Amino acid sequence: MEWKVSNFNIVLPFKEKKYFIYNTRTTSSIIVDDSFYQNLYFNRVIEKNSDELQLRAMGFIVDAGINELDALKNLWNISKCKVDTSLKTILIAPTMNCNANCYYCF
Repeated sequence: MEWKVSNFNIVLPFKEKKYFIYNTRTTSSIIVDDSFYQNLYFNRVIEKNSDELQLRAMGFIVDAGINELDALKNLWNISKCKVDTSLKTILIAPTMNCNANCYYCF
């Protein structure tokens, strides 16, 4: 099956000849050596079938025909439908150590 590297990957150099790869959609992260990085990003080759399964599961590679942005928009729309809209008030109290003594505060 054809695959491509995810658009949500962030690659940072890490130590000598290693790379830290973080996927912002799945929040997965890995550290790979230079040869694995070169094969993944430039040669588009993954040597082991189990590596491909793990990279797919963690979101680092996706099917070539998938539009990742559309898939993320669909996920967003689905999650919006699950929000309880009956909520009328939100009270944010970051700390109880406030000394302003406002008359309206609980």
